[in-house]
Amino acid sequence: MNQVILTNFKNGASYTRGLTSDEFFQKQIYDALKFNCENRTLPFFNENQKALPRELYTGKLINDDNLIALEQVSAQRGYESNLWIFGSDLETLSKQGYKIHFKDNVQPVLCRTKYHNPTHLESELYVAEHGTKNKEQFLYNVDALTDDSKKSVEKLINRCKQLDQSASEINYKIFTDNMKKSPAEKQLHIGKIVQGIQQNRYINEIDCASLVEAQYLHNVYNSIGGKAKYSPKENLCYTSLNKLFNSTNDNVFQELKVAENLTKKLYSASIYQKAMVSRDFNIETNKIQEEQTKKARNINKGFSYA
Repeated sequence: MNQVILTNFKNGASYTRGLTSDEFFQKQIYDALKFNCENRTLPFFNENQKALPRELYTGKLINDDNLIALEQVSAQRGYESNLWIFGSDLETLSKQGYKIHFKDNVQPVLCRTKYHNPTHLESELYVAEHGTKNKEQFLYNVDALTDDSKKSVEKLINRCKQLDQSASEINYKIFTDNMKKSPAEKQLHIGKIVQGIQQNRYINEIDCASLVEAQYLHNVYNSIGGKAKYSPKENLCYTSLNKLFNSTNDNVFQELKVAENLTKKLYSASIYQKAMVSRDFNIETNKIQEEQTKKARNINKGFSYA
């Protein structure tokens, strides 16, 4: 399927439906969440993926609020890959003579840049670091490409799979070490996570703790390569989401507010997940270790398509 490749968000373009970039970002999340709730395809309960979203060219993880958008749209569209590529990179490939064709159910995801994240790691992507360098850009899941088109980025796909495997092995080792600590020490740190979820649990007086807990468990599961079982409260999650959707009365403004508030709560799960795969539950140790191994692992250096 031939289709115009979207790169930057353009105000006034037909696909925006009159929304600003922030509104568009939230609306895509709301629509995907509602679809996944109605079809019982929420990604929290998918045990097959076993990896966090990763950008194809840079090899960097996407572990901020963009993760919420990417995973929800991925589940909505039935994508199985955790790998995403900038629309501008696909456009470059097309100009270089590569055949870029999409499957019928393609839907790019608008991702955005938010700086000043105290838990941000060098191995994680700021959207404005790559592509067109704009703060809002569209990314495509590699499963949106036809099999022939995937061949043009096969080297990148294989490289990212190696990064996923390496990261999951490191994270799993740290996770298991943390789980071997004394009950008192584990309770201290895990208790803080539970407390954080419980203290920030309501939207429109609707209890969303089960959703944050499910996202947190899902993120931990993916970050360690699916090497541990988890049991989120599935029925309660669907019940809470249905209540949230009903509270909007099909009002677009209310839908955007619900999506914004829920995205903030679900994003907090990424911070909790990082603590679980940080030595001694301390995210700062990951930052220190990352600086020490940055050159050796070469994970922040782009590589060619050839």
